[in-house]
Amino acid sequence: MRFLWVWSLMVCAVPAWAAHGYALWDDLKYGPDFKAFDYVDTAAPKGGELRLVSNLRVSTFDKYNPFTIKGSAPAYLDSLLFDTLLTGSMDETASGYGLLAEDVTVAPDRLSVTFRLRPEARFHNGMPVEAADVKHSYDTLIGPYTAPGYKTLLQEVDGATCSTRAPSAFASRRRTASCR
Repeated sequence: MRFLWVWSLMVCAVPAWAAHGYALWDDLKYGPDFKAFDYVDTAAPKGGELRLVSNLRVSTFDKYNPFTIKGSAPAYLDSLLFDTLLTGSMDETASGYGLLAEDVTVAPDRLSVTFRLRPEARFHNGMPVEAADVKHSYDTLIGPYTAPGYKTLLQEVDGATCSTRAPSAFASRRRTASCR
């Protein structure tokens, strides 16, 4: 009888959802092997100089770390200098595609997510990005010296774990109603 009960739980269990990206409300527009978003001109010239004018009140800077409380970082530095696990698409709402992550697995209860890092994900010096690096970034961003604007983005995340280079797992404090 015990075997039948365990077997029925295994057969009826909802499987975890895994893919190359994650969409909150709809299906992903781009498949797993896409090379560029539709709005990107892959033949655009490379190189040159980029000059940005800040629309912020701060016009100078005294630090390069945008995540700390003290000081003023250059405008837009966090989006130009740091890569994320997922990146959004400008022609979809609430979708994220793997940037440092090649795979995203969402638990059936939607209370945790596991990212598998791309083998080619590297730092500027050529060292591979590992799961421990992702966990360190999370721990830093919830630490006592982090600017509140970044810390509040992670307030619903209960913790991060990692065991090898491949998986980085994050657990949520509560189920997000809008997730599928």
